[in-house]
Amino acid sequence: MKKSQVLFCLWFVLCASDVLNAFYTDSNYERIAHALQEHPEWCFQDVDVIPMEGGLTNPNYKVIIGGVPYFFRLGTPCNSLLNTTLENEYQAIKVASERGIAPLIAHFSPQEAILVSEFIGGAKVSLRDQCAQKRLCRSLRQLHEIETALARKMCPFEIIALYRKNALEAGAVFPKFVEAELLPLIERLRSSIPLSGKQVFCHNDLHSGNCLDHAEKMWLIDWEYAAMGDPLFDLATLASVENFNEDEMEELLQNYLQMKQVPSEIVRYFRFQRALVDARWGFWYYLQDRISTIDYAFLPPGERHLCDCLKRLKSLASEPSRDQ
Repeated sequence: MKKSQVLFCLWFVLCASDVLNAFYTDSNYERIAHALQEHPEWCFQDVDVIPMEGGLTNPNYKVIIGGVPYFFRLGTPCNSLLNTTLENEYQAIKVASERGIAPLIAHFSPQEAILVSEFIGGAKVSLRDQCAQKRLCRSLRQLHEIETALARKMCPFEIIALYRKNALEAGAVFPKFVEAELLPLIERLRSSIPLSGKQVFCHNDLHSGNCLDHAEKMWLIDWEYAAMGDPLFDLATLASVENFNEDEMEELLQNYLQMKQVPSEIVRYFRFQRALVDARWGFWYYLQDRISTIDYAFLPPGERHLCDCLKRLKSLASEPSRDQ
């Protein structure tokens, strides 16, 4: 639904809260209106509030204030079950925007659970295109070199366990192979392919929808899953969501590491990270199917991620380890 050309006059903001609530019958629009109240410079401006499609974690809106577009993200009670907070996203964007790879923050209201940033337009990008992929890898290397630490950490095993636990408690039913094969294989491989221990500033939700191509560089948006973590786990989120095959994964790794030939043990480690990401997203989708109010078919991609994870785990388990 589009709310077009709404005039937020100062007297209206201060004196007509009942009218305001009557006009914004949807609670999300009420929250947006309250955020606008906190900025006197946004009063006496024409405002367009346009819901945005595509986001699967939080409701998002493009709000045009006096001809200037802004991106409004609204938090939900489900955020805690997904291990996300707007406070964490605010801190991540604030740091990343100083490096020129994320939009600038315009407003943050913890009380209303609203985060407002500048609206960054950009061409639709295919991350299979090598030129675009190399620009993204430059931005990722810049991101992973940031020395500022976030409070939140992303451990693959912990986030998989958390999403699985929350999904089960919400009533999710997983395919039988999850308990019988997938989880035991993860436990088996985590001892033979141990985590690197690296902790860098990561985005953790990389895909073409969160990358905006401006020719000279690649902007990154949607930072709600940002955390300190393994750079190759971060890179593997891209390979997972974009459904890269083995050759495409190796090309991505070469572009990120700036190597023509990546050592086999790093390739194997990256493949394990991809499997862990597939498990993470698989359980995430099953959890979202139970808790989300967004109209979306969560189960089919959830099952696909879990099936892909199992295939990759079986392939890794069938290969001799470095010690053999």
